[in-house]
Parts: sequence; C-alpha cells; structure tokens
Amino acid sequence: MRPDSLDRLLARGRLSGREREAIFEGALRDARGRRWTLPRLLIWASPAAACAVALALFLGARAPADHLRAKGEGPRVRLGVECGGESSSRCASTDKILFRVEGVPTKAYLSAYAEPGDAGERVWFFPTAEGTAPEVEAGEAPRIFDRAVAARSLRAGAYQIHALLASRRLSREEILAASDESILARQTTRLEVGP
Repeated sequence: MRPDSLDRLLARGRLSGREREAIFEGALRDARGRRWTLPRLLIWASPAAACAVALALFLGARAPADHLRAKGEGPRVRLGVECGGESSSRCASTDKILFRVEGVPTKAYLSAYAEPGDAGERVWFFPTAEGTAPEVEAGEAPRIFDRAVAARSLRAGAYQIHALLASRRLSREEILAASDESILARQTTRLEVGP
C-alpha cells in the first residue's frame, strides 16, 4: 500500500497532513508573487471601514452619560468645594475657597461650614450670622459659584468643609440635622489651610 493511500485511509476522507502542507505551501508561493492592487485592497479594507463607520454612528447617536439615569430619577445635582490656588485640596492664606455647582434644576441656596480636624469650633460661611444664604440660579452647566470664602478666615490646619444645596433657605440647625427634604446635594471635602 502506498503512503498516500494509507494517509487517506487514516484521515477518513479529510486532507492528510502532507496534503494540507502542500496546499499551504502553494498558497504562500502564490501570495508572494501577487501585488496588492487597489481592487484587492478595497475588498479587504471596505469591511473594516464599514465597521468603523457603523461604530462611529452608534457612538454618536447614543445619549451622553449624564442623560442616562434610572427610570424616575431626576437630573443629578453636583456640588464641589476646592481651593482656588495651585492645589485644589490645599489652600494658602491668600487663596479663595470656591464652590462648584452643576445640574441645578431650580433656584437653590448654598450653605457651608468648616469643621477643624483638631475638634475646634465650627466656622460658618453660609448662612451668615444674619441668616442670609447666597442664591444659586438654575442651570445644567458646571460653573464656579460667584461667592467665594477667603481662606485667611480659617486658621492653619486641616478642615472638613461641609457644603449643601437646598431648594429653600435653611437655618443652621436644619443644616446640621441634614434631614430636610429640600436638600438637593451635599458634599464634604477635606482641605488643608496653610499659613
């Protein structure tokens, strides 16, 4: 029995290893001799281009992540506190403490106070001693609030800055209780105040 016949018998009708290698060698030999002409390039590149266009259309048609939310959930109100100097978490005495708001659905009121890390006395920024709290106009776009606090109003050290946004003016007691339904957002940020 010849080796080719034995290979076919053992392969049960499939190509033998020797036949597969011969076909592969022939394909490689043919591929080396061919040039990539424009029509052949288009045949290979057009599916890739079609996939890229479909992906771009899919990603472009999707809603931005801010608009994806659970059913029944309203717009997300964000509130941030940072230093206006070189570092957002460390203030020099000449810096300002800034309040950033975003996604405010209706006119709101800003309240903020600082608690020293060494268990010192709480320092109120808003509402003032007279009970006034600054108003925040409604708007989706992120913006820095127009009223800032001078870092020099705090002595040097570490602080937890507590800020909250409410749909009505809150007393200091209501702010500390922090259980009022009118609270839209709250944020606690650790800041270092230098000399």
